Amino acid sequence: MIESICILGGGTAGFMTAAVLSKLNLKVKCIYSSKIGIIGVGESTQIAINDIFKFLQLEDKEWMPKCNATYKTNIAFESWSEKGNQFFYPFEPIKQEKNAVSDFFELCALFPDEMNHSQFARFVSPSSRLAELNRLTKNGWDFDRYTAYHFDTHLLSKFLYDICTENGVEFVDDTYLSSVQNDSGIEYLVCEKTGKHYADLFVDCSGFKSLLLGKEMGVEFKPYTTQINNRALRCKVPYKDKNTQLKNFTNNVTMKNGWCWEIPLWDGMSLGYVHTLQFASEEEIKQEFEKFVEEKYGVTPETSLIEFKSGRYEKGWVKNVASVGLAYGFIEPLESTGLVSSVYNIFRLLEVISKTSRVNQFDRELFNYSVNLELDKQKGFVDMHYASAHRDDTEYWKHVTNDVQYNWSDVNQKLSLEMSMIDRNYSNSHYGGLSYILAGNGYTPLSPGFIEGLKWDYNLPTVSAYKDRILQHDREQNNLFETFPTTYEFLKKTIYK
Repeated sequence: MIESICILGGGTAGFMTAAVLSKLNLKVKCIYSSKIGIIGVGESTQIAINDIFKFLQLEDKEWMPKCNATYKTNIAFESWSEKGNQFFYPFEPIKQEKNAVSDFFELCALFPDEMNHSQFARFVSPSSRLAELNRLTKNGWDFDRYTAYHFDTHLLSKFLYDICTENGVEFVDDTYLSSVQNDSGIEYLVCEKTGKHYADLFVDCSGFKSLLLGKEMGVEFKPYTTQINNRALRCKVPYKDKNTQLKNFTNNVTMKNGWCWEIPLWDGMSLGYVHTLQFASEEEIKQEFEKFVEEKYGVTPETSLIEFKSGRYEKGWVKNVASVGLAYGFIEPLESTGLVSSVYNIFRLLEVISKTSRVNQFDRELFNYSVNLELDKQKGFVDMHYASAHRDDTEYWKHVTNDVQYNWSDVNQKLSLEMSMIDRNYSNSHYGGLSYILAGNGYTPLSPGFIEGLKWDYNLPTVSAYKDRILQHDREQNNLFETFPTTYEFLKKTIYK
């Protein structure tokens, strides 16, 4: 019977888990070590994070100013298939206007000099224009539902710590040493100064070390072999012009041996070069990153290194040990799936123990099945960013676009094949972000060659006039959005008064 819970590990995963579980009528303890640093400088999120803030009944004006947080409406991808070309992935679903998507691709094929696939998001999702023009407003769209955040991980952890304390969570700042097991799993944890800590359920939030699930329970780790990135060189730089540089999207720029995130926080830009050393030396990576930062931001960065492993454990809950965050699994920083996975595991854990305090094997399997399926699905989505890219000017990009053997029977790989060559429908919301990623990388549900061959069958004057109306509307929308405040101006007025 679960009456007490002990969480091992602090940071975003541990304190977020404690904050959510503290809403239950249970005794919650969190053991963490202030000697251990928190992974992350600036964190970029998906809209899944909104469920946490809503559950904790937090308003943006309460926590954002304390965490250097900014709003995020889109994710941008720069130079993934064509150097200098940028496309957007908004959280807002594709608008379901009749033939809007098919008409867009048809016009791209007929008038390639005036319309191209990288503009897909702009024509099918109005909020994409907010990112492209760096404007922000709550009017005319569901702002609260389709906006995520950027924030300082360290500061959010401190904020969550305070919430947990108010909710009665017991915090123990100590170093974990070992555990003692019985037939049910772990009986108690042993810490350096405070000794033994008993609980009915232990939640492993100990990061990549996976001290309980991996080491103590011996659960097998399943690597994601298609993901070759395992390092990130990171830094934080000041703004040169905050009004233009502080934007409402995360930008992902390809580099010679990976890609670089650009996360705009309120007090500066968080940068990170996600890479592998398979095709370049550590010094070459460092020089490339420093040159990128110096040329774009005008400063010589002070960098630090994060090393990570891509994969998950075969099970996320064994006996009386469940796991959240990196202790369970991780793909890579692209698409902020690490935080998504944490949120998902937390709410699946909440779901199970709020249904019954007498957890059985079926309850654990419900948790394991759902979290495994979710992370594997997210992994396939991340895979498709690389598989659909057309950059091949370095050994790294030749490898990830041609040599990596992606599993085409995985959910998102199979959907990508289906939506492009069988169903041929990029407007179906079932496909989620795949439509934006594939279109941005140059894919289309139509055949440009076939349309070109049938050009004689079109009433080109009529189609051209339709195209002109579309482009005129596009210009009018740009003019309208230019009247909205910049992201910096919006934040200064609504959050950072």
